[in-house]
Amino acid sequence: MFRNINYVRFYLLKFFKILKIKIQLPLFFILISTFTGFAQYQTIQTDFGTADYYKGYDLMQDKILREAELNVLKSIDEYPNNPSYGKSVLIRAKIDLISGNYEVSRNSLEKFIEKYPNSPFIAHAYLQIAFIYLEQSKFDQSQKFFDKTIKQSDLEIYRRNDKSEYLNLKQEAYFWLGISIYSQGKYYESIPTFKKLSTEFPNSKYADDAYFAIGMTYERNKEYDSAIVSYNQIINNYNFSNTYLAALVRSSNNYILLRKSSRALFDLEIAAITSGHIESRDSVGKLYERQDYLLYPNDEINYLKGEAYNVAGNYSQAVSELKAFIESYTQSPLRIYFLLGIAWANLNLGNFTEALDYYEKVIAESGSDEIKLKNLAELFHAITYAKSGKVDDASKELAALVSRSDFPYVGIAMLELAQINYAAGNFNAAKNNLVRAEREENTGRIAARIHLMLGATYLQLKNYSDALNEFDKAKTIVQNSNPIFLPEKEYYMSEILFKKAVCLIQTYKFAEAIANLRNYLAGNLEETKRNEAMFWLAESYYRSDLLKNAQDNYEKLFASAPNFRREEVLYGMGWSYFRVKNFKKSSEYFNLLVKDFPNSKFSTEVMARLGDAFYLEKNYASAATYYAKASRLSPKSEEGQYCAYQLCHAQYRNSEYDKAVNSLMDFIAKYPNSTFSPNAVYLVGWIKFNQKQYKEAVDNFRYLIDAYSQSSLVPRAYYAIGDAYYNQQKFDLAIENYRKVVELFPSDPLAPEALKSTQFCYIALGQEDKAIELADQYIQSNPNSPFVEEFAYKKAEMFFSGQKYADAVTEYEKFLQKHPNSDLDPEAMYWMAKSYQNMNEVDKARETYAALYKNYPKSDFAPIALLEIAQIKTDRTFLNEADSIYQIIEKNYPTNDVAAQAGYKRAEIALSFGDTLKTLEFYKQVAEKFPTNGYGLSSRYRVGMYYRNNALYDSARKEFEILSSISEDPELTAEAQYRVGELWMRVQNYEESIKAFQIVKDKSSDVEVWFPLALLNMGEAYEKLNDLPKAIEVYKAMIAINPDDDYAKTARNRIKIITKILDNQ
Repeated sequence: MFRNINYVRFYLLKFFKILKIKIQLPLFFILISTFTGFAQYQTIQTDFGTADYYKGYDLMQDKILREAELNVLKSIDEYPNNPSYGKSVLIRAKIDLISGNYEVSRNSLEKFIEKYPNSPFIAHAYLQIAFIYLEQSKFDQSQKFFDKTIKQSDLEIYRRNDKSEYLNLKQEAYFWLGISIYSQGKYYESIPTFKKLSTEFPNSKYADDAYFAIGMTYERNKEYDSAIVSYNQIINNYNFSNTYLAALVRSSNNYILLRKSSRALFDLEIAAITSGHIESRDSVGKLYERQDYLLYPNDEINYLKGEAYNVAGNYSQAVSELKAFIESYTQSPLRIYFLLGIAWANLNLGNFTEALDYYEKVIAESGSDEIKLKNLAELFHAITYAKSGKVDDASKELAALVSRSDFPYVGIAMLELAQINYAAGNFNAAKNNLVRAEREENTGRIAARIHLMLGATYLQLKNYSDALNEFDKAKTIVQNSNPIFLPEKEYYMSEILFKKAVCLIQTYKFAEAIANLRNYLAGNLEETKRNEAMFWLAESYYRSDLLKNAQDNYEKLFASAPNFRREEVLYGMGWSYFRVKNFKKSSEYFNLLVKDFPNSKFSTEVMARLGDAFYLEKNYASAATYYAKASRLSPKSEEGQYCAYQLCHAQYRNSEYDKAVNSLMDFIAKYPNSTFSPNAVYLVGWIKFNQKQYKEAVDNFRYLIDAYSQSSLVPRAYYAIGDAYYNQQKFDLAIENYRKVVELFPSDPLAPEALKSTQFCYIALGQEDKAIELADQYIQSNPNSPFVEEFAYKKAEMFFSGQKYADAVTEYEKFLQKHPNSDLDPEAMYWMAKSYQNMNEVDKARETYAALYKNYPKSDFAPIALLEIAQIKTDRTFLNEADSIYQIIEKNYPTNDVAAQAGYKRAEIALSFGDTLKTLEFYKQVAEKFPTNGYGLSSRYRVGMYYRNNALYDSARKEFEILSSISEDPELTAEAQYRVGELWMRVQNYEESIKAFQIVKDKSSDVEVWFPLALLNMGEAYEKLNDLPKAIEVYKAMIAINPDDDYAKTARNRIKIITKILDNQ
């Protein structure tokens, strides 16, 4: 805070010039083209640097330096008991310094230090030497001597009664020590020094400048949140300092870069009000020091307002704000920036003629120091042509730009040319454009777009491996990008997921494709792309045999977009239902496909599936019709042969036995080597069997065994022969053939059936002992199967899922009996108990839960079982017993999340008994033991609200402060911090309440309820403190953010009331 000219402004300005800190206004930082396809642009960055930001100060440097020197001499002269020799040496050294005789000045000071080490001016000498080195840009040496100044000042402070002079020297040295460290490129190392100055000497004249330097340092490293924190220190604590207005502007600039436009507008509104006071020099404006860090405050504030509206997507308002200012101030030094902002807003509004006009103005008016802005205007002039449909004009301009050696955005221009070629289907040309673009832009957001589009181009060229490689490159860049610099990060990730999924499908990697598509659909709402993604997700599920998932996705797609890929969707739905034997639905979709697409490439296959569907619905006549059509369409294909065979089957099922046999014999003669010929022979034998022509049936089955000995139907033929003999009561011959099935084909599914049939034969022969023995052998042969345990459990699980709870209980009991040492036993007991509960057999459920806890106390299901028992007790209003069980959970499972729920339930029980003290105790215990658990957070909230409602404000505030610091829920965090401010209000500590509401304002601007409430209460707090201008500022800022909501109406009313008060004063 400086009321007079001193070292700080001169050296700080010089410091920023030396380091070329980029102080960016965000127009082209946040440029995002929302063009279709691949024309989305990201963050093209230009400098609004210190050379512009501090323009004009150079003219003042000589004067400032000399006035600064006079200040030092004045401090020497005023020092009490001033030894004349020391004074004369310092004055002489100053004269040499001003004359540019650095070496002479430094030598005289060093000799003085050596000769008079106990002089009170040693610290002054060190400081002067440090400034000499700073003048010469020897920053390592200036750092060394500023450090010596601090140490010598500490020594003098210890020695002398009058400490004020050395405290001032120490503060000054600290500040320039930070500058010296920074000037060596040690950016982060400078911050602790600045922080030490601002925290140890908050009332120092350098404190606000230190905070400003910290903020600028963070900005340089793109740490915008941290920069805002530093600027807010000035805004909140140094309201009338010379850095105040600049801090508001820098803070709003950073909020815009973070895309928090509402918060930026808030600061800009306050900046505009402050600037008005200062400019008018009214009673408030006179309180402010001269604002040394802003050259064009009104220009910058109004420009940033326009950009805040651009960031918010309110382009009409942006045009209005920017045009209004530039028309009033035609000679604004920021005119080019205003023109670019207007052009950008018009481009996004689709006002292409206006956008072109403004870009042309930029091109025509840009000076030699604005060449980058001109280049950007040239680029976006071409892009505007492309956006407006004038592709030829766009191509010509882009081609001219990429041929210029001085054009800095060749990679982006090549990318736009590639987009034009891609849209025209010239994929090879697009690929060549992108390969060159990649050489020009190999990092950052533009590179991500290049790789993404190059991947899409390779995809069109069916070069899937290169496409996947490009998508992976794009993914790596996007994942590692800061959302601030890549605002549409989620869009890019979704595009990568989708395009990569298509490549994976084409290379038969369906599981990976499913993962990508699901992630894509979770975040993408654009209809056409969602439809395409849903189609491929359904296809991937189908090809992965996840048929229920396939059905669900086909159905959703068909319902939402019935004409999207209709033929393929109908085909996919028909097949997915067919494969799960839902033939009614399958035939419905296949019939619709044949009706809508009579010449479909799927015709033969669909006819076959329709035949299958009708067959399985037992509409055999219709099945025969479709099978006949399909066999005629493609008689030589596998599908055609299948349908010719199925035609015979349909005739058989339709009781047309003679016709079926004739068709089968024709089939065998026509296709003797067909894979279906053994089936045809078998069916002839089966028809004879059903006609009780057992001899002919046996002959056909034996022919099959001899002619097609490798057929999978051979065991079935033996089994059928056994059945034929059984029906003739020739049990010995039947046993002989049944046993061949078991002995020759033990793994065939018919083997256990053949054993059962053999058992029936023995019973028929009166040999029951053999039948029992055979049954025992069969039972004993299966338990060793590795799948028995899992199959048995899954069987019970399916009964439970199907709500057949009695059957589920039976199967769970069998499982527990057969597999007493299984890891699944605790889980089986839990779900058996659940089954009892669902059958309303609550006592059995409770007994089963209790047995689970007793037998498997270390199982994950044990505490859950206890929780269920306690809930049963609670439902029966046995609350004391329930409480006892909850205590067991807390004792035996103290770190399990279930214990948090148990403690919370105990609090509810205590509350139901009216014991508020015990309720409070339980909530406290849960909050302390499980601070971030959902029940822990809810418990702490209830404790805080209890204290609040009982006027225990200090205790309540403590709970809400903890809650606001640990909660990850933005809504809860905002409310908790609001409650802190509210509680300070209740004890009339308005200063602290303002601090609390300030945190809500700074950190929770996106939370709808608590953000405006905090601002409203902050305004009220200022009113209570009789700081009415500040209250008006807050209320006006609220209105600027959302002028139409109820909070804004309240703010307007408060402004009216305050205005009347001020008018009457």
